[in-house]
Amino acid sequence: MEGEAIGNQGAKVIANNLSKCTNVQSLLLVKCDITDAGAIAIFKGAIAAPEIQTINLDHNELTPAVFDSLV
Repeated sequence: MEGEAIGNQGAKVIANNLSKCTNVQSLLLVKCDITDAGAIAIFKGAIAAPEIQTINLDHNELTPAVFDSLV
């Protein structure tokens, strides 16, 4: 549906497919209704895609706990 955010489920689909996206350098996931679980999945998926330089998750419902997954 038009205008519907991807949420955590969509974030997990993206994360699971990042290793196949060899030309992706940026992920712009602004206002996508992503929470910590979706962000953590994206961060873990990005490990398999070292070309990614930027992940923008502005205006999503993230807590400081999500930063622990970056270590």
